[in-house]
Order: sequence, then C-alpha cells, then structure tokens
Amino acid sequence: MEEFNLVNFGNIGEPAAGIINKFIDKISDALSWIAKPKGIKAYEIEASKSIIEEIAGRKDINPIERAAIVSNLE
Repeated sequence: MEEFNLVNFGNIGEPAAGIINKFIDKISDALSWIAKPKGIKAYEIEASKSIIEEIAGRKDINPIERAAIVSNLE
C-alpha cells in the first residue's frame, strides 16, 4: 500500500539539509583545528633549542667541543 501524507513537501528539505551538513562539517573542522596538538616536529625543535642553550652556557667544555656537540646534535 502506498504511503499517504496529508501535506507533501516533496524534496524541499534536501537543500537545507545539505547546507546544515556542510555547516556542521565546517564547525567540526574548526574545533578539531583548535584542539589539535602542536605536533611532534614542534616539540623536537623546542627540545633541540633547549639542548643548544644548555651546551652554550657550559663553561667546563672547550668551545671547539661545544661547537662539535651542537653540530652533531641532529
């Protein structure tokens, strides 16, 4: 038996549903970008920077040795 609707709106809701779905996707992308961690590369750069600062501040190591340590850090 065929489904009977008192009021038939047809496909009028489909464009609105598409717009709403795109809006939800954009909000989701924005929230994931905000909550996203810095990434491993940023932490590696920060760690290298602190190690270089530590080595540069030491006076008990010969300057040539300090330069060698820093250049071999990577």
